[in-house]
Amino acid sequence: MPRPGGQSRALSDLAVLAGGALAGFLLARSRTAPGADVAAEPGPVPPSEPPPPSAPEPSASPPPPGPPAALAAAVTLPPVPPAAPARRRRFGWKRVLLLVVVGLLLLAAGIAAYVYAEARAVVGEFSAGEKQQVVEATRKELDVAPRWDAEARLAAEEAAPSVSPGPSAAPAVDAEPAEPPAAPPAAPPGREPEPSAAPVAETAPAPAATGAETTTAPVEAEKPPEPTTLLLIGSDRRWGETATGRSDTIVLVRLDEANDLVSVLSIPRDLLVPIPGYGEEKINSAYALGGAALLTATVRDYFGVRIDHFLEVTFDGFGDLVTQIGGVLLPVDQRYYVPPNSGHMAIDVQPGYQRLQRDDALSFVRFRHYDSDFHRAARQQLFLREVKRQIRESRYDFVKMRNLIRAFARASASDIDSVGELWGLANAFIRVPADRVTRVTLDASPGGSSVSSYLVASQTQLDDALRQFLFPRRQVKEQIEASKELAAPATAPKPEDGSTTTTPVEGLVVDDGGVGRTLIEPLKPAMQRCALTALPPGFSWPSGAARAYELEGSPAIAAYATLSSGDSLLLMQTTLKDPPVLASPSRTVKRGGREYEIWFESGKVRQVAWRLGPTRAWLTNTLRNTLTGAQLLALAQSCKPLR
Repeated sequence: MPRPGGQSRALSDLAVLAGGALAGFLLARSRTAPGADVAAEPGPVPPSEPPPPSAPEPSASPPPPGPPAALAAAVTLPPVPPAAPARRRRFGWKRVLLLVVVGLLLLAAGIAAYVYAEARAVVGEFSAGEKQQVVEATRKELDVAPRWDAEARLAAEEAAPSVSPGPSAAPAVDAEPAEPPAAPPAAPPGREPEPSAAPVAETAPAPAATGAETTTAPVEAEKPPEPTTLLLIGSDRRWGETATGRSDTIVLVRLDEANDLVSVLSIPRDLLVPIPGYGEEKINSAYALGGAALLTATVRDYFGVRIDHFLEVTFDGFGDLVTQIGGVLLPVDQRYYVPPNSGHMAIDVQPGYQRLQRDDALSFVRFRHYDSDFHRAARQQLFLREVKRQIRESRYDFVKMRNLIRAFARASASDIDSVGELWGLANAFIRVPADRVTRVTLDASPGGSSVSSYLVASQTQLDDALRQFLFPRRQVKEQIEASKELAAPATAPKPEDGSTTTTPVEGLVVDDGGVGRTLIEPLKPAMQRCALTALPPGFSWPSGAARAYELEGSPAIAAYATLSSGDSLLLMQTTLKDPPVLASPSRTVKRGGREYEIWFESGKVRQVAWRLGPTRAWLTNTLRNTLTGAQLLALAQSCKPLR
């Protein structure tokens, strides 16, 4: 069986040979065709003074008798016109242009053939070897519709608010599929169903009466492409081993290409759900019991969402992806430290915007020792966002992208078997800007005991998460409203006792007692800097909260204030020119003579940045964006320059 890369090399070599042969043929033909170069013939001597008469050379025989002189004088032949000079034919510019165009077309065809062959090889790698059995089993579950339709039910409830809510939990696996409340009830046997008040199809206007019977045909508008839902699974499986492994990451990704929207729903791995054939278990047990196929069926039926494709990425694939990218630039929100041999995954990462390599990146996205599954899900979503940003910046580096995709495909499995489908999904994911990506985490309440703890989601919590995931336009609308509010300065409420508020900026934050200045002032990198003089209520500066370091060869300062692990606010300052995280702000506002750039995410403010001369400074919201935009702007205004 030929190797996947052999086909790509063969096609590219064939395209180059064909291009060379055609270019040579055209060149040879142009040189031999009329208009090509010809040998130049000597032209007549230009007219000049007639040469002086010369004496006739002596001849051995007398000259032949000529005509009489009178006849010679009477008969005069007309002068023969001089022959036109033979011009040197030049190679026409049209032929040069034609050859250039043909060469470029052949080069483009060769590149396209090579890219297609590479993509075809990647698609084949998704189901190569032992992955084929996994893909075939999971594909059967992808062809099955969910046991209830969450989108239809939630849409019907929005259209008819009086409809009573569903049960207090998601439908059990063995229960009958739930019909949307707005659908008409089925008629009893033997009776025709009554006509429903369903929307009438739009029809074309009726023509004027002409005496003849006419009919109207419905006007069918072209439907935009349906959103695509992808189940992303992160596992510690190693291809080639018999053990299934465990699923550490379970994420639903919805790509709405028609509206340039992406929704990401993170599912806690300790969520208690009904698993087909096994009863209620933690959702990550579905992967351990039946691999990607059983996990797909469990997610599909519990959330009521049709899944179009699955993508399983192993930890090896994750590491290869990070390596090929060259490390991932991430805003690390706080200090992460777990010593080796502690029974938990070791990690030693300092706070600040920095490039994390293979092992540190994996430890960061898997960390949950001091916080929760919800914060780990937020870290994973943050990682996906920054990887998407870096891939988008490198999408024209063909060699880098080829190596990245090859390494990623070798450690991944998926049912995607079409180059066009793979290209469409990847392009839709990369093209959508960050402020049109909705990040959702399913909230759930703790249950069980200290020995066997799990999370339970109520129907309200499940519906809230599904609304955000299935209808992301609402988040965009909230973002627009929040942007309008930030454009106008907020007003602080006056204390009831009539005293003057002690908060430094608009009553949204509290004075930090000068601790922030004390932390940053001893750090003396060669750059302008500032120190926060206020914090959100309940936040504090922990020990060792600030540090000076080099960021991509430029001086930088990072400082963080925290409410608890996973709920930390990061202040960054650096002279690095154009940090990638500060690309493409959502909008700009002015406050107190200073201009602030604002980034939105999921309808909330994610980041606020400003300038201190050549220094770029910015504040990053907590992992779950718990601070309001007004609070972040108030904090930014409290950052006082240091000498």
